Amino acid sequence: MSPARCAAWAVWRRIRRRGYASLELGAGRVRKEDKVDAAAGLVIRAPVGSRVKPGDPLVIAHAQNEDLVARVTQRLQGAWRLSDEPVKRPAHVLARVDKDGSSGAV
Repeated sequence: MSPARCAAWAVWRRIRRRGYASLELGAGRVRKEDKVDAAAGLVIRAPVGSRVKPGDPLVIAHAQNEDLVARVTQRLQGAWRLSDEPVKRPAHVLARVDKDGSSGAV
């Protein structure tokens, strides 16, 4: 699903597209009454800064049926931008918060 079209470095964009795609698959809920499908979700195969080759999957969708996968594929089409230049991967942890409050940047 959503393969890379060329050799490049992955850059995320339109983060909300991945969030809404997850919701559509059933991996989250809009209202507390909504059911969550534990088998549904997205596996990000190309995080920011990763090198991809043509045909490499950027993301893999898990869903109850092919129709859902087809719908979210449309939503995910513009969720990545590919760069010809290496891209620095951002820090995973920006700050820590403990019982005394924030300790600032890590």
